Amino acid sequence: MAALIDTMAYSGEVPWHGLGRQISPDLTPEEMLVAAGLDWKVRMVPLSVEFNGKYENLDYTYALQRMDNGRVLSVTSDKYKPVQNDDAMDFFCRFTKDGNMKMETAGSLDNGKFIWALAKIDASFKLPGRDEMLAYLLLMQPHKLGHAMVIDFTGIRVVCWNTLNMALGSSLRGSARAFRMPHLQVFDKEMKEKAAIALGLATTQFSQLQEAAEMLSKVRIANDNELQAYFDQVEGFDRKYAEEHGDDEPRIMAKYRYAYDAGPGSNMQSASGTYWGALNSVTYVVDHHSGRMDDTRLKGAWLGAGAVRKRKALETAITLAQAA
Repeated sequence: MAALIDTMAYSGEVPWHGLGRQISPDLTPEEMLVAAGLDWKVRMVPLSVEFNGKYENLDYTYALQRMDNGRVLSVTSDKYKPVQNDDAMDFFCRFTKDGNMKMETAGSLDNGKFIWALAKIDASFKLPGRDEMLAYLLLMQPHKLGHAMVIDFTGIRVVCWNTLNMALGSSLRGSARAFRMPHLQVFDKEMKEKAAIALGLATTQFSQLQEAAEMLSKVRIANDNELQAYFDQVEGFDRKYAEEHGDDEPRIMAKYRYAYDAGPGSNMQSASGTYWGALNSVTYVVDHHSGRMDDTRLKGAWLGAGAVRKRKALETAITLAQAA
């Protein structure tokens, strides 16, 4: 399987996914761009077809191409508005510095189809037993049709470096993405101002995460059947149907149970026997054990099936805990 990581750089401690190379924490936006391997641009190239040595351009159809190595990142229409890496990173770096945040990680996924950056917010909270959560902002800038630039709040549990993106719809009082810009719009001064205003949601979302985490850490899971019912709902597994038709239980269930019983932080007061512990058993498996490679796991945890599973795990934990 080909690696999805182009390049990546980080300052401070080794990030949860264990990828990239360590750099100085005092780099300028331009220096961070180079260190993270993001110092390249994209261009729109008209697509054409060949027949008997003659080429004909396809109407309104373009290739989004990296200008450093010629790789085609996506096929788009003439309405697609590309955002250059330096523009996105410069905005994010300057915004985070103005907000007393610290840029810690930047890199790209899938040969440049997605670039990202993480900035640490000066906020945290602790649950009983010194279970600490840190706050980050995640910028995800795609070079791919059908994906929008987004900036999300992300919480990270220190003891196991589980990540939990907080763009989770109805799970936390209707929380939405801090910022989302489809590539049918230009990332101009007006759009940057809207993004800066919208990012004020980060502190609100962190308070909502703290409220939810405190509630989940206080509600105990009564027995194994209740715990299994939680995992079944997260996976969409119909146990009655499986028993009637002789289907095997998904192996992922065993990983969840092991993480719940013996995973990092599972013996903490906040997690032992609680819905907070059950939620973190799912996020731990998604972040650290899903997939075959570290970089594909990283992409899935932020963008793919892993992100969906973590969202469902949080929503299900809140629903069941409130009903307990």
